[in-house]
Amino acid sequence: MADSEDPPTWVINSATGKVFRHMIDNGNAMNRTNPHPGFKKLSKQGMVQELRLRLANYYGKDLSAPSGPPPIAPLKESIVDVEIGKAQWAWTRQLGQEWIETEAAGKVFKLYPDNKEHSLPLGIITQLSQLLPNQHIPTSSPIMTDKDHLTSLIGAATKGDSASLKQLEYLFPPIPADSNMASVVQITALTSCDGNIEILKHVNGIWEVILQVQDGTVQQLREKYGPKGSSDGKSHNIWPTLGQQISRRKCLFKDFEEEFKEIWNIEDIPKCDKALKEEQEKDCYKDSNGQFQRRSGRQFGKTRIDGTFGEYKYQNMVIASTWDHPPHAASIPTVQSQCFN
Repeated sequence: MADSEDPPTWVINSATGKVFRHMIDNGNAMNRTNPHPGFKKLSKQGMVQELRLRLANYYGKDLSAPSGPPPIAPLKESIVDVEIGKAQWAWTRQLGQEWIETEAAGKVFKLYPDNKEHSLPLGIITQLSQLLPNQHIPTSSPIMTDKDHLTSLIGAATKGDSASLKQLEYLFPPIPADSNMASVVQITALTSCDGNIEILKHVNGIWEVILQVQDGTVQQLREKYGPKGSSDGKSHNIWPTLGQQISRRKCLFKDFEEEFKEIWNIEDIPKCDKALKEEQEKDCYKDSNGQFQRRSGRQFGKTRIDGTFGEYKYQNMVIASTWDHPPHAASIPTVQSQCFN
């Protein structure tokens, strides 16, 4: 029951089960549309080899006969492609020869043309400068520019076409911002020229940042180089960078002051005991024999722990290293003398 749409033998020999089932569906559909006498519907059930034999019998194919896909003729190279390839190789050889000659003459060989070869006309430069006052308009370009295309874009942009204006802005990028932000290197250079300019010293760790804020260095530089009086007041040319450093230090100090202030209120007992001992050596506490007199029951401060002077602690005594003095830089506690006659 072969027809003009019969699959070749090599297709049946190489097909998979999925392909066989698809071919069976097509055969059944064809016979429903144009029924053949004695046709019996093909079943899709069975192994791959069974499906292969079923289709071979249906189409009347001899699977043992040698078969294969038709030979594919080699693609003929297009004449246009051949000519383009020849031109490219010819240009490459010419370029190599120019390179050799340029090197032999002691000159530098350049692959790109001279800028002067593609200079922009003065009229186009003037029009572009008016349309794009904040863009960089070069007088020449190392890349060949389509002057007609530029002229049409300029004309359309002049009439209000936003798309043309955007294309021109893309072709001619903005002028880099003339920022007066001085880098750290620039600030250092300025300080070497002007002895009156002060800068923040380099810090090693959080403690030094905190100390710079506490000792007034940060505020002093803020008042000296920052904006004067109002937001539009003038500032020193190093302020853009110096201001960032100051802001970072103040923010860090504020965070620590708000989040960790209580942590630094720790007792400094050894220094407190030393201060008490020094206080006890004063004459006002000695008896007629020059010995220290313990005064049980008399308070020298507001808080009493037991009945002897040696164990008195005072609320008016600095016995802790507070936020103003980080532990590593704590000063010796002081005792306010309260001698009694």
